[in-house]
Amino acid sequence: MSVILTGDEAKKVCADLLNEESKNYYRNRKDGNQKRGYFPDVIKDSNKTVFVAFDNRTNDCWVEQFDTPDLAVSWLNDEFEFDDLEIFKRNRKQ
Repeated sequence: MSVILTGDEAKKVCADLLNEESKNYYRNRKDGNQKRGYFPDVIKDSNKTVFVAFDNRTNDCWVEQFDTPDLAVSWLNDEFEFDDLEIFKRNRKQ
C-alpha cells in the first residue's frame, strides 16, 4: 500500500499531477501511479475549510472534496466509493 501524503507535500503533488506538463513525468515513474494524499483548503467566499483528497493509483488522478480529514483518509483507503459518501457517513454514525 502506498503512503498517504498530507499537507503542503500533498498539495504540490496533486497540482503537479493535474498539470499537463507534469503528467508525463509521473506516468514514466514506477511510483507515479501510487501517489495519493489529502490537504486542507479554504473555499473562497465562504471561508469554509475542506479536505481535498487525490488518488493517482490508476494513473487517472481522481480528486474529491471532504468535510473532514477522516473521510478523506477513509476514501483513500478504499472504504467507500465517493458516490456512496452519504451512506458511509450515515452508517458510521450508527
